[in-house]
Amino acid sequence: MSPISEQRGAGAGLPRLLLVLSLPYLAISLNNNGFLALLPFVREEFDLTRAQVGSYTTFFFISAALLAVFTGSLVDRLGARKGIIIGLSCMGSAMLLYGLVPSFPLLLGLPSLAGLGFSIITPSVNKGVLAGAPPGKRATSMGIMQSGIGIGGFAGASLLPVLGDSIGWRLSIQSTAAFALFIALMIYLSYRDDSSPGAPPAETEALGENLMSLLADHRILRVCCVGAVYGSMFAAAISHYTVFLSEDLQLTAALAGLGLGLVHVGGIAGRPLWGWLSDAVFQGDRPKTLFSVGLMIGGLYVLMGILAYGIHLPLPAVYIFSMLLGLTVLSWISVYFVTVGELADEARAGTATGLALVFNRVGMLLAPPIFGWLADSTGTYQISWILLGLIAAVAASAFYILTRRSHTSQTRHRNSDTSDEVTKLTGQKR
Repeated sequence: MSPISEQRGAGAGLPRLLLVLSLPYLAISLNNNGFLALLPFVREEFDLTRAQVGSYTTFFFISAALLAVFTGSLVDRLGARKGIIIGLSCMGSAMLLYGLVPSFPLLLGLPSLAGLGFSIITPSVNKGVLAGAPPGKRATSMGIMQSGIGIGGFAGASLLPVLGDSIGWRLSIQSTAAFALFIALMIYLSYRDDSSPGAPPAETEALGENLMSLLADHRILRVCCVGAVYGSMFAAAISHYTVFLSEDLQLTAALAGLGLGLVHVGGIAGRPLWGWLSDAVFQGDRPKTLFSVGLMIGGLYVLMGILAYGIHLPLPAVYIFSMLLGLTVLSWISVYFVTVGELADEARAGTATGLALVFNRVGMLLAPPIFGWLADSTGTYQISWILLGLIAAVAASAFYILTRRSHTSQTRHRNSDTSDEVTKLTGQKR
């Protein structure tokens, strides 16, 4: 297998590059979602409560959020290739150990290692895409590459329970761990990282200074804030959608599970679709893209709240709706990462991605329990969906208005400076 060289701005070898960079996402998503699908087997073996089962996701994402900026800075120093190899090795090693632990408390000590791998992979592959894709195809390329997340998630949720029934949950998760380590070896052999030739070395700037300079950029901060809101939308939908379908829309557990699977299918198609829309239709206008997807998410959530009032919806319509949900709430992330990466310079792309992940994951951590508490308090998901939908629409609108005002102000300032310079030159000639 010949090495793949990223040719900046030319797009040569881009399909092969995206294929290779999508495999790490597929591997980590297969492992993470596969283990989540195996939690009923883990619960049965260790006799866990529902709260204990839910604690796994919290442990995983807390470590991933806390380490995101550090790992992003690490990727800026090491490059995409080394970052991918380290990330996959951490994830694969952790999942191998999952299959060996004798108790659940010991198992909860391992998500920090898996979360470290997850936090390294994201800035690594994003940095590789931002360097290797032409500017006019970045969002599309990011969406295609991130489709690996949806494919891995669907495969893990669908296949791992079947394997768990036949060979047990321990061997099942160890098989996906071996796949992650195999992908790490393949990346080592087939991917040459040319992501930062000639770029200023990130190690010359302290992480704290680097981070503060990113936070001081109001454009990046606005994008990160809207990413936190959209992350809340994503986590609430994934965490509660099957319960909503089964309790509020009266579907069986099996039919509700298929509905969630179709949400992931919509996400597989939606990531490259929104990337293409951002590049081709919106002509690289990332704020307008994020604004549009936010309004669609808000509208769908309000509609779900209306459906929760007992309106009967035919099963095919429920499944079409599920795919539309995936096309929006699971699909904005590629444009989000491209927006942050383009606002930061290439040498800080990994750190910027890490910062974006922190905001995104804070929303993911906070939203599901609050969303569920509100549903428990009211007896249905009606108010929860409607309130979240309104928040999405307001956040998207505020983000777009503030971004446009800032852009207009900067344009006027530049024009004023240019006018003053012309006046000075004219005066000197006279």
